[in-house]
Amino acid sequence: MEPKKKQERAIVHLEKDGQHYYYGNLKALIDHWDKDAIGVSYTYLKNLNISEDKPYRNDKCIIRRGVIITSVRTMETKMQPKEEKPTYDIRCSDGYAYFYMDVPLSNWWDSVPAIEYDEHTFNSSEAIFMYLKAKYFKDEETAAKIVEADNKTYDQPKKRWAAVKRLGKKVKNFDDKKWAGPNRKAMATALKQKALYDEEFKRVLLDPQYAGMTFVEASPYDRIWGIGISATTALKKGVAGWNGHNFLGRALTELRDELNGKSLLE
Repeated sequence: MEPKKKQERAIVHLEKDGQHYYYGNLKALIDHWDKDAIGVSYTYLKNLNISEDKPYRNDKCIIRRGVIITSVRTMETKMQPKEEKPTYDIRCSDGYAYFYMDVPLSNWWDSVPAIEYDEHTFNSSEAIFMYLKAKYFKDEETAAKIVEADNKTYDQPKKRWAAVKRLGKKVKNFDDKKWAGPNRKAMATALKQKALYDEEFKRVLLDPQYAGMTFVEASPYDRIWGIGISATTALKKGVAGWNGHNFLGRALTELRDELNGKSLLE
């Protein structure tokens, strides 16, 4: 399959303390940073006409809107020199690397090129996971619908995510007890396949700055694959404050260690 040449994403860019962070929208930014940290509230920001040329500034940060261009091998952004690699909001503390949405480690990250699996094309590891869920319970109809929904054209990526997630919840004959265990194997399969196609995912996963650390999905909404609290809260409370299993973070850590040992790509 001919790989996609490039893909543009609308982003919100946060510049703080000399570091650059990128988010899909203002809400995602606020989910990561509280008002005290960036000196402004979501309510105030959403009413501003922020752009690349007209950023919001205060004594704590600069916030812009712009476009990031993703290619097969590299990611370039109009907001920083092309030779630089993008910086994602992955916060490290006490041996843990916390992430959430809008980073390559996220299951909802749109992979470029798309991921080939089981003679189908998928845009994210989450779509593969939902497909495998339907296949496990022998729901071929829903599995086919997941592939179809994931390959439709949407004006916003989140609409595709919502469609795939909605279908995943409708898998026939689903049994939560039977899925416990096989679900983690399905996730490992989806992530390994993602690593075969998505160079940016692999680059971040194997970045030396995270060597030896445990990846943590700091989702305040997911207690199974995430930790049930945000990165900001986790950094304040530590591991004792976690409210979830972090199965996605564990799967990513295991894949990173596998790639650093006996690489599945060799």
